[in-house]
Amino acid sequence: MEGHAKPIERDPIEDVLDEAVDAEESNEEQPETQSESDSPTAASPTAGAAESKGERLVQTEANISEGQRSDNDDRLLSIPEREVTSILIRNGNIMFAPGMQNAINEGIRAQAAAPIGEINKLMNLIVGPLLTALLAITGITCAVAAVGILVSIYNSMNDRRRDIAIMRALGARRTTVTSIIIFESFQVALIGTIAGWLLAHTAIVLYSGKIEEQTGVQVGFFTTSDYEILVLPLVSGLALIAALLPACAAYRTDVGSNLSA
Repeated sequence: MEGHAKPIERDPIEDVLDEAVDAEESNEEQPETQSESDSPTAASPTAGAAESKGERLVQTEANISEGQRSDNDDRLLSIPEREVTSILIRNGNIMFAPGMQNAINEGIRAQAAAPIGEINKLMNLIVGPLLTALLAITGITCAVAAVGILVSIYNSMNDRRRDIAIMRALGARRTTVTSIIIFESFQVALIGTIAGWLLAHTAIVLYSGKIEEQTGVQVGFFTTSDYEILVLPLVSGLALIAALLPACAAYRTDVGSNLSA
């Protein structure tokens, strides 16, 4: 089998260099007398060609250098070329952390920052008072809800005095009637607590995208707080307190007067 030689690809820069060298050699071989007798206009085309080739050579080298420079800009820096911008330091003993921070800040080469301290300051100065205000508003809301339960059950007791008297006449004890009133109050409080929790967490899910965009905190439907665990016992206690007055009214219901009426 006959082998075919693969053509050697030449760089465009080498072609330009060869042309420039050939032009210079041809100019040197010409006799000096001919160069003196020739007019400047006759020698100008050769000189112009050499100058144009030289300009092409310079432009080609400039383009190549710019390409190499862009490639260098796009490449990743090696480990020795990189710079350290921040370092996370963990102290073995927390007692030495303030001293190390002060020692670093006294120098001019670096600056130490304690994120935990800054976060604690933020919590104590801004978030803490706001959280206390929200808890106070929650307590006031629960108290108003308890008063509403008390008023609604007490008003219903006035309409149900005859029914309570009939229950007492059929053999129901006073403790039984009182337990029914307290259970009704607790049932209303439980339904209100569950409905409020569901509505609040549904609103959190609807605004979770905006919350994450503004604060960077991801929240979901089952994201709960430690204070929410205290809501159910608090509401239950307020419901029991609100049911005491209607329960006492039911306990003291006069059977004879209400049946005759």
